[in-house]
Amino acid sequence: MSALCYTVTLEDSQSVQVHCSADAKICVVDDENLGKFRARQRFRYFGRRKARRDVVIRPSRAGRWHVMVFGRDSGLKADVAVI
Repeated sequence: MSALCYTVTLEDSQSVQVHCSADAKICVVDDENLGKFRARQRFRYFGRRKARRDVVIRPSRAGRWHVMVFGRDSGLKADVAVI
């Protein structure tokens, strides 16, 4: 399994756009939930399982967010943009 992580800063009304090279699960988490994920605890996220197309995710508030991309393809690539 491949895992990628990107950090973005969002202002009000901004979203994250993610494009993956292969099928992947995308999770957008704040600092608190990233800590829970790393500690292998239950965590909350915005996102979804997706196919190879652009996905736009809008978290609940402005601030620093971590975009985690998980896939089975060892050559997984992801482009992350703030829109």
